[in-house]
Amino acid sequence: MKPILILLVLCTGVVAQSRDDLRKKYGEPVSETFLLRPGITVTASHNSNGQITELVIAPLVTDLIKSKGNGLTREVLKISLTNWCPRPHAAQHKLAVF
Repeated sequence: MKPILILLVLCTGVVAQSRDDLRKKYGEPVSETFLLRPGITVTASHNSNGQITELVIAPLVTDLIKSKGNGLTREVLKISLTNWCPRPHAAQHKLAVF
């Protein structure tokens, strides 16, 4: 019981930090996550110049363990890609399926 209490106290300090606190401590973020539509997020990673280098579309997972979530159907992914990737650029991106 004692180790759990110690872990809880240590995690509380991390959760209590604000976005500004994290930026001061670690600098600018290398990615941002947006709500694409209800239940679906897109995480945009960018380089030091601010240019987007990667878009990851995934279901919104509110579980404590993020890797536990379900995948997206092909149809939902197709609609999401159409919204986020303009037609002239669509051919440049490859769809990764695991």
